[in-house]
Amino acid sequence: MKNKIFFVFLIFGIILLCLSFVYAQDSENSSECWMLGRYLNHTAWDGVSYSTIFGLNSANFTTGGNVYYPVVANGYVYIGSSKVYQLNASNVGLQIANFTVGNAIYSSPAVANGYVYVGSSDNKVYQLNAVM
Repeated sequence: MKNKIFFVFLIFGIILLCLSFVYAQDSENSSECWMLGRYLNHTAWDGVSYSTIFGLNSANFTTGGNVYYPVVANGYVYIGSSKVYQLNASNVGLQIANFTVGNAIYSSPAVANGYVYVGSSDNKVYQLNAVM
């Protein structure tokens, strides 16, 4: 009798495990998914490189660390890395200003009412003048 009960619980556990994998795979395409972006790297970028539009300038800027989510506002690009960078949006290679925070920044800056807000992994939120 004990073997039958054990076998029933084992089968029930396997069925629950299989259902949880099916739900997890289906939740990626679900509109109820709470994850930021569509993909596991939390972006909507699917990894496909697109060609540059003819006539656009191409420029680059090297930061002191990883870049996660740049934000464009009022003609500037704000980047969080090991510092908060303010770049000219029409020429990303041209740095306007930077501000060193206490630790790495893993989120995108937010811009509102003339200020740039950024959270750092030093457990602080910084409010910077958007016209640094």
